[in-house]
Amino acid sequence: MEEISFVELLNRVRHGDSAAAGQLIEEYEDVIRREIRFSLFDWRLRRVADESDICQSVMLRFLVRVWSGSFEFEKPNDLINLLKTMVRARVADLHRHCTAQRRDVRRTQPFDSGIPTAAKTPAPDSAVLRANFLADFERRLDEPQRTILKLRRDGLNWVQIAERIDQTTDRADAIRKRFERAVARVSTELGIEL
Repeated sequence: MEEISFVELLNRVRHGDSAAAGQLIEEYEDVIRREIRFSLFDWRLRRVADESDICQSVMLRFLVRVWSGSFEFEKPNDLINLLKTMVRARVADLHRHCTAQRRDVRRTQPFDSGIPTAAKTPAPDSAVLRANFLADFERRLDEPQRTILKLRRDGLNWVQIAERIDQTTDRADAIRKRFERAVARVSTELGIEL
């Protein structure tokens, strides 16, 4: 992928283009799945969540964060490194969740005991790329956060946004944190763990 098309593709995803999101998923899904296979070596965790579950979760989290302006990349390798890190973090979260004392998968019955395994889910693009997902996400943001989202999509950094909103630059960090909390709140409402 050329660097210009990479930047353009990310800009289109930031602006809510579901076709661009689908293309991004298609181009990087193999990287994510390979990292999942490498990271998800415990067979007990594989019973709880399969490769598709984790891939879908990582892509959904990634798309929400790109769309909200949390991530900026200069080259494809930056994106690949981030996706790999997100996979490792998701597998670690899954391991922590599944080995908590009350639901410890290590204490469950053996695999051949008739317990059904995680269901196979459709490819991530079918669940992630619903046409109304980003519109629904944006609709749940308050008006000030939608304004900030628009400014981030226009390429403004946090200092520039603070100048436009508060006419001062010393509140940039507070504005960023408020926006990140709003994105986290909406993500939780939609069942997405960031």
